[in-house]
Amino acid sequence: LGEVINVQADHGQSLMTIKRLTDPNYAGGALLDLGIYPVSFIYMILGKPEKVTSRAELVGGVDYQTSSIFEYSTGAHATFTTNLKVKGPTVAIVSGTKARLELHTSFYRPTDMRLIYNDGNTVEFKNEYRGHGLREQAIYFEKMLISGKKSSALLPIDETVSIMQTLDEIRNQILDSMKDGSFEIHTDMKASPTGFPIKIVSLPGTTAMPETFAARPKLCDMGYLREPILLKSGSLA
Repeated sequence: LGEVINVQADHGQSLMTIKRLTDPNYAGGALLDLGIYPVSFIYMILGKPEKVTSRAELVGGVDYQTSSIFEYSTGAHATFTTNLKVKGPTVAIVSGTKARLELHTSFYRPTDMRLIYNDGNTVEFKNEYRGHGLREQAIYFEKMLISGKKSSALLPIDETVSIMQTLDEIRNQILDSMKDGSFEIHTDMKASPTGFPIKIVSLPGTTAMPETFAARPKLCDMGYLREPILLKSGSLA
């Protein structure tokens, strides 16, 4: 490939119907569930980035789509996008000064590859793989366990920690967008039936947004707050 200048990776799956992936209480979101695949792939090629720039789209407090640009001191760039709403191509491309390597779907498992030289010559690497691509990890882990090893030469603990730090940096940038004025926070006197004022964060896709609230059926079948009480003033509440 020569000197690697650019790496691109995509991981999109249609998973919005899986509750844990859309619930912030279960660490839901595209980044933590799917983003680890392209980030780990980029680390294999270029290592830890010097600078990270990220953007995300949020629904219900979790990211359903996140994209990032990694910059390196060599001048190389890496980009990835991950989302829970649509099944993307799930491919990866590594571009160097002499050739580029295209990894077909799904790039994170043993799959077909194509090496394309700058002069147009192409070498195909065919592999009819069946499965999700996780059994190789399980087999490798079994071998490490039997041999008594506590760290992998392919993925050392230090690199695992570094990957998690980069994911935290991406997540922090997403959270910062909620603090720099990108999200409106207001006091709502009608949000609670108790009449107490509540702080509302205008998160896209939630009932905090007027259009989402208006489209949601107004139904309460739990029986809470339905029992009237007689106040000392003689009025009902």
